[in-house]
Amino acid sequence: MSEIIDQFYTPLLIGHGFIRDPDNQQYGALGDCWKLSPEVGEGTYWTYGQKDLYDIKIHNFSFHEDFMLECSMPECLSITRYDSISGEELSPYRRLSAGCIKTFIGGYAPYKALIHKNIPIRSVGIEIAPAYYEDYLKKLYPEAQINPVDAFRKIDQTSDFPEMSRLLTEIKDYRGEGIAAKLFMRVKSQKLFQWWWNIRRNILINQPISSLNRILKISK
Repeated sequence: MSEIIDQFYTPLLIGHGFIRDPDNQQYGALGDCWKLSPEVGEGTYWTYGQKDLYDIKIHNFSFHEDFMLECSMPECLSITRYDSISGEELSPYRRLSAGCIKTFIGGYAPYKALIHKNIPIRSVGIEIAPAYYEDYLKKLYPEAQINPVDAFRKIDQTSDFPEMSRLLTEIKDYRGEGIAAKLFMRVKSQKLFQWWWNIRRNILINQPISSLNRILKISK
């Protein structure tokens, strides 16, 4: 289990009505599955992580009543695709809507959001810890001067990254076990992060999202 899951998400899930569901194998043998208490809502929350490097989450649940979430988040760079959701992030204000990939920077301010009742939250995402991305970028781009946190702030939300969406779908649909499954998740996580870093800094910072997507396809 990753440190992010153990230190942040396990107490958060328990505190908001989720119950461990070890017999639920709908996402395969890898990771941990939780179910929402019937008094609060219905559905599942799956997590998998590697040490202090990254964690992957798949959401498929809904609340019976509007739900106010306020919590501290771990220091991480987050990439999440929402296939279904309705609500608002409150600080800063942003609508939560389906059909987009959102980035979030954790560890700097409490996360606040209002989740609307009876609308399923269906999403797949990855959170990358500093121990992972700082070491990875240093080895891959030793001369780069790009701050990953600044870059994520500049690419905040988009529906125009089909290749990244494809990788997230492959993670969501994968059912494996053992060493092969762990290797699969690690490779896909690396590929997801590479989409942000396989182009020059000036392109990443200055070009519109549509141009970035074309360049990323060419450089694959």
